[in-house]
Amino acid sequence: MKQVSGLLLAAGAFCVTASIAFADKKGADILGEFQRKELNVSSLPKSVRVVEWTRKKGLPGRAWSVRFDLADPKLRLTTRYGLTNDRSETNRVATLDEMAASLVAEGRDPIVGINGNFFDAKGSRINVYGPVVSDGKVLIRGGGNLLVETEDHAIMLGKVGIGAANPVTADGRRILNATGFYAEPTIRYDHGEYKTTDNPTYPRSLIGVGDKLLVFLVSDGRQPFWSIGVDDRQAVDMLVAEGCHTVAESDGGGSASMWVRNLPKKLTPRDKNYINRPSDGHPRRLGEGVFMTYVGQ
Repeated sequence: MKQVSGLLLAAGAFCVTASIAFADKKGADILGEFQRKELNVSSLPKSVRVVEWTRKKGLPGRAWSVRFDLADPKLRLTTRYGLTNDRSETNRVATLDEMAASLVAEGRDPIVGINGNFFDAKGSRINVYGPVVSDGKVLIRGGGNLLVETEDHAIMLGKVGIGAANPVTADGRRILNATGFYAEPTIRYDHGEYKTTDNPTYPRSLIGVGDKLLVFLVSDGRQPFWSIGVDDRQAVDMLVAEGCHTVAESDGGGSASMWVRNLPKKLTPRDKNYINRPSDGHPRRLGEGVFMTYVGQ
């Protein structure tokens, strides 16, 4: 393992010593190729940190990661299935901000959302290509590599099967929220082993987990004067740099988007409360969103 230590500027206020373990020297180079800058988003809890990654030289590349310290007991994961979060005929695809508004209408406090799994909306219902559990309710059954929140609010990423009305993990804990990943291999990095399969620089979204840690990452692409994108390996290494030991990739392309509550206008490149610029030219309506909410505020 390659160890990298250095000083990272945190929110413009103090410095943090980083000791990052990579599987090889190529991974260690990510901090040399990209500038890592922590952004000050005062509307978010102190347990949530937002980072902007920009390529230092050559063609532009931009990505953003949001790191959740799960030692904060007020952080909660939740999944949203379309606009009405059910399998009804009236449910339709929705943007992340529309999904966030539905959470607010339920009395919740969404703070960050990212696009979920691959989907299509042909016919009368949304078809998300993988399992979905929301607030303990199974919306789509199936199995594979899933991001899961259990009844004790622990978050894990790995093999899980959703095949019952009241799904549980292998050790018997009830599953409150879960989302699957369609592409194989869905796991791009697993405890030092890279499982990346492609290198194109296109818009992409990934989710990583570490020790009491969850990280969302989105990169922009297909916009030559803004960002051509980051490749699969670079995106994985950004999450490893944030402390993740397991990383999975979700839907990309025009779906790649991240919404942040009350994002300062100076940090919003185009659409209100979106930290990135989706390549469609506007936020895409999605089949699924994955949100972190905050309780007790």
